[in-house]
Amino acid sequence: NILGTISIFQDVTLQQKTQSALEKAKDQAEYANRVKIQFLANMSHEVRTPINAMQGMMDLLTKTSLDTRQQHYLLNAQSASSTLLHLVDELLDLSKIEAGKMIVSQDAVNLPVIINKALKLNIANVDHQRVKVIVDMSADVPSNVISDEMRLVQVLANLFNNAIKFTEQGEIRLTIDVLSID
Repeated sequence: NILGTISIFQDVTLQQKTQSALEKAKDQAEYANRVKIQFLANMSHEVRTPINAMQGMMDLLTKTSLDTRQQHYLLNAQSASSTLLHLVDELLDLSKIEAGKMIVSQDAVNLPVIINKALKLNIANVDHQRVKVIVDMSADVPSNVISDEMRLVQVLANLFNNAIKFTEQGEIRLTIDVLSID
């Protein structure tokens, strides 16, 4: 004895269209991100080539006889090209990070040399009459450490760059100490 039936219907057309639109938008966003990453990688490599050529020419100029003013100009040009190369490297690193292809090496590096490299990238930006840069490395800190040289220079250079930007006068002090030794 069936007395009746109850049927419930729900129109899911809108939900299916919404789901389809979301999947399409996700695919488009992923494609745009891949294109952006590839563009950054290509652009970084294309820009590095002329910068390296300029640096090579400037290195050749250092071997010629220049007066004091010309040496000053050359030093500023070398500093500017190093800074530009540093920025290009950061763009390239960003594209590697986003692509999941960042490789961090672990090599024995000389910490004082790394610090000097990072300082040289920013030294032209320091007003030496108003700002003093001090590096205070504890005697407990080993000179040679295991690190990725390029990444460590990059981190320290960014640290110095930010400190220089926000220090009009006084001192910038980098203190290096040992937390623990494994």
